[in-house]
Amino acid sequence: MKSQLISFAACVFACSATLATANEVMVTNVSSAKDQKNSALAIDIVSDGSVAGFSFRVDIPGLVDSSAKLGGCVAELPKGFQGGCSVVKGSVYVIASSDSASLTLPQGVTKVGTIYYSRRNASKDAGQSIQVVGAEFSDNNANSVSGTAKVLAD
Repeated sequence: MKSQLISFAACVFACSATLATANEVMVTNVSSAKDQKNSALAIDIVSDGSVAGFSFRVDIPGLVDSSAKLGGCVAELPKGFQGGCSVVKGSVYVIASSDSASLTLPQGVTKVGTIYYSRRNASKDAGQSIQVVGAEFSDNNANSVSGTAKVLAD
């Protein structure tokens, strides 16, 4: 838990200079006291206050698809948002949107959830980077909103 708080604090600090103008997916390796057999990735969204929906793919080299535990993947979305996650050929797909035409993610960092997973050959796959691909954001009018993505502490 302490390492998760430190990781989260580092994310907030790293993004604090750009909170007003940036939309970003942040995926961070975290230790998992809950599931020590698997690795864990925390998902957060940094929002400028205009984001009503987002989608992206997390590529995890060597991912054992059947090991991915996605029950908590979007479990921390704010009230009024719905989303889902799925695993396809070594990637986790994440999508979420607002239930209301006037609801957006608040400005700042919003916790989305956590993915638990294992890799086929942890030592071989450790040298390959986890990547966030195809990050897309939209406002309440279904207009594209600019944004980026990054993996912290891969």
